[in-house]
Amino acid sequence: MKWDSVKLTGCCTICDTEIYESRLRYRTGLLAGKISAPAEAKLGACGITFLISDGSSVRLSFCGNCADLAHKNMGKVWAKAVKSQIWYFVNAEKIYTDPGMKAPIHDAKQRVIVIQGLYHHLDTFLLEPIAVEKWGDADA
Repeated sequence: MKWDSVKLTGCCTICDTEIYESRLRYRTGLLAGKISAPAEAKLGACGITFLISDGSSVRLSFCGNCADLAHKNMGKVWAKAVKSQIWYFVNAEKIYTDPGMKAPIHDAKQRVIVIQGLYHHLDTFLLEPIAVEKWGDADA
């Protein structure tokens, strides 16, 4: 389990295994070679929707091996997810370096506002899983 790593796009929230096929990959920057635009999920991957303590919900992706660990480690799962979003915004200029690739928010001042909002989520916590969706399964 990689609790102190960044949650990467297209990867399991817990172990960082790629669980999506890739439409595009970063060619340069901090995430060179990693998925930038996921396509369809690989066999056995799943999404779990969690209720958050502020009343909102979030769906996170897991590989088949880690899905059962998610509800037992909700605090660590949530901390990794939130801290990763903050990391993406803080490092946007070092991530979105490919010509033509657009950062989610270009303006540095606007990014600071988003980051401050994300820090609020560190005070929230996952209450319970409310839905599980298995992808790439014949039985799904």
